[in-house]
Amino acid sequence: MGLRRLEELVAIKLETLDTGDLHMTTATQNSTANKRPDFAVKVRKGSGEKARFEQIGVVWTRDNGSMFCRLVGSQVVTDGFYIFPINREAGH
Repeated sequence: MGLRRLEELVAIKLETLDTGDLHMTTATQNSTANKRPDFAVKVRKGSGEKARFEQIGVVWTRDNGSMFCRLVGSQVVTDGFYIFPINREAGH
């Protein structure tokens, strides 16, 4: 799945999210929704030389230093995941 298609699939819904100290308003979500993700979320499949990474979501950084992670579909992550910066210069 290409990054552009993944970005289309992870469009942020404009709802208010209140999680204790973190209060994400519609205005904050709009500013996050209007920029491209900063990181790719991937899980490792396999081991050794046959190991590969499968992208399962993306992460945006916010003005206050926090991050917002959006996974595609219903993900069950049992062994953790990796967060890789998206290299814009290389077109990834």
